[in-house]
Amino acid sequence: MNKRFILGILSIGLLTIGGLLGFCIYKMQGFKQKLETSLNTNLDQISQEMSLNNLSLKYTPFQCNGIFFIECKSSSIAFSSSAFPQNLLTSKDFKLSIKEIDFGSATLRAEGQIQIANLGDLQEYAEAFFPDNFILDLTIKPKNTTSYTMHTNLKLDAQYAQYAEEFTSLIDSPKVQEMGLFQHISSFAFLDEGMQIKNLEFSLISKNLADKLFEIAQSKYGKSLNKQSYCALINFLAGVSIQAYDKKPYYQDIKNLTSAFLDVILGKSQKMQIFVTPKTSNSLNSNTFSNTLDDNLDKIFSKFSFQIKLSNQ
Repeated sequence: MNKRFILGILSIGLLTIGGLLGFCIYKMQGFKQKLETSLNTNLDQISQEMSLNNLSLKYTPFQCNGIFFIECKSSSIAFSSSAFPQNLLTSKDFKLSIKEIDFGSATLRAEGQIQIANLGDLQEYAEAFFPDNFILDLTIKPKNTTSYTMHTNLKLDAQYAQYAEEFTSLIDSPKVQEMGLFQHISSFAFLDEGMQIKNLEFSLISKNLADKLFEIAQSKYGKSLNKQSYCALINFLAGVSIQAYDKKPYYQDIKNLTSAFLDVILGKSQKMQIFVTPKTSNSLNSNTFSNTLDDNLDKIFSKFSFQIKLSNQ
């Protein structure tokens, strides 16, 4: 075969690859800019909405870098209230990145450190329970021109407990085709348009949590507090706390969830799993829930059924 012909074919191939590479870089840089703008715009909007309820959101604006694997960072995102002198919740070194991308899907990862306000006498309990870091993975898979699935995997670590949440949802909207998939995701349009949750699993895993909580209780009330009295006290307080819901149609669900949670914190089980199944195919969006706890509980238990599994791993 003629050498010039072969060189010509190779040149065309290299030019094609170069052109595709340049096009991909151009599209990814456009996506990066849109993502940075969208993140900061959404945070600013949330801040304005929260201020109407005497709450405050302060943040360091996101900055996005990278060519193919984009990473956006904010050094601090803090929530506070006018009725409380400290920040209620602060996320340090918040990072959003593209973890994986291929022809069939893309995975976004959000991660950061979490710090809560000092709760005084309850601080030791909070430090045992409350997560100090998190990792959230969102895997997006296009289904057709107007819909895509989003698989969500959230892990939170505390000193003596680990939490995990995993669910798959369907986002179906004509705006996916109008805006384009990247724009639809980066603008977080699905939060207003709604998503259909297909399945949801929440789990709590004890990392010697029961022993630590009993140790804290003894340090506060003295070594004379034995395990039997401690367990009786915890069960009594839990029963009193849910008594306000005894006339609600979902009281048994709350009682079952509370009982399972008590099994973990009292050391009877090491792991609690909650499997949540939607009762209808209705979409959830940012307007689904309100500011009142009772109203939100009504909606949650009317839209979802709960199955609980306890184990010692």
